[in-house]
Amino acid sequence: MSKPRVLLLVKDRSSERLLIDYLSNLDVVLISQQDADTTGNGIELVVVDFGAIATCLDKLAAHRDSAQPLYLPALLLVPEGITTTLAPELLAQFDALLYEPVNPVDLNVAVTTLLRVRQLSLQLLQTNQALAKTTESNARFTATVVHELRNPLSVISSLTQLIKRGGDSMPSPKRNTMLERMQVAIGKLVKLTDNLLAFNRNASVKGQFNPRQVDLEGRCIAILNDFKFINQGMYEIHFQTKGDCSNLFVDSELISTILNNLLSNALKYSPDDSPVSLFLERQENHLIIEVIDNGKGIPTEDQPALFDAFFRARNAGAVDGTGLGLSIVKQCVALHSGTIEFQSEVGRGTIFRVVLPLEPIASSAQPFFAQPLSIAAYRQSVNEPERVLNLSDGS
Repeated sequence: MSKPRVLLLVKDRSSERLLIDYLSNLDVVLISQQDADTTGNGIELVVVDFGAIATCLDKLAAHRDSAQPLYLPALLLVPEGITTTLAPELLAQFDALLYEPVNPVDLNVAVTTLLRVRQLSLQLLQTNQALAKTTESNARFTATVVHELRNPLSVISSLTQLIKRGGDSMPSPKRNTMLERMQVAIGKLVKLTDNLLAFNRNASVKGQFNPRQVDLEGRCIAILNDFKFINQGMYEIHFQTKGDCSNLFVDSELISTILNNLLSNALKYSPDDSPVSLFLERQENHLIIEVIDNGKGIPTEDQPALFDAFFRARNAGAVDGTGLGLSIVKQCVALHSGTIEFQSEVGRGTIFRVVLPLEPIASSAQPFFAQPLSIAAYRQSVNEPERVLNLSDGS
């Protein structure tokens, strides 16, 4: 850990040498050195002696301005008995005062206290920034949720009124079309509600890991059939398994949430005629889940924030979403003591890989993307899928 930097604005050379000796455990910067340095760079405390007051006040003000919004404390050293002659406005510019000749114990106490004040200032600033970020995120989230709720509710309300006005005279095909649109709108509301509940549950102390024996291969097929029904046969999902995935000790609800969100994102951000791949592999002590798409990809500058709650990549466009899906996935993976990684290229697609331990111990899996790997190179390394669930037919 680096030492705190203390700037000495001292006129008397003998006092300067004494202070350097007393403050040997700190990174002491002298006024002559600081003149050639960047103003205020890393300075955490300023020590000023009485002889330098006349020439240092502007320099002290400059350092404090450059330290903003952090607070930069200042210690004044004065001859005993002279404080009564100093203007109150001058004394108000300093946070502590010591009499000369300086007692090393008193100096250490004063410096330690003022550096602590500086540290508390930093913590307060970080807390305020975190609160501001949270407030901004919550406001953005509230606006997004209201928007996501309003759209399907407006559709349902409008279609209900049309059906009511049409009465029994409305042709059956037209009525059925309206009912189907209402069903789609209701599905969006249900999905949004489920995501909100999942996010809140996982983020609280109620988030739980409840493993049991599961036929995960069968569960995957059921989930894919649900996507087939919801998306009305617009997409094709390649499904491949390796190893025995029919009898695993895992949390079925957490894995279902992971699969639903990853597959939903892959389908939403892929062209209609572009297949999505789901790979399930059982190793000795681990389950590996991979979801691969050929969609938009994630801009490099957005990737560090991808799992943040309420975050959406800049190229999401008009695709529906609240930015909760991947945050929920990360929560579920963490509850399962697993890891999640991804690699993405804009215009080429995205690979997500989840590694979950099959025993209640910390995962020791090696990072999937330990070495750079292009999307194209990865696809060439994967064998052809053993089965394809085509959402456009009855398979």
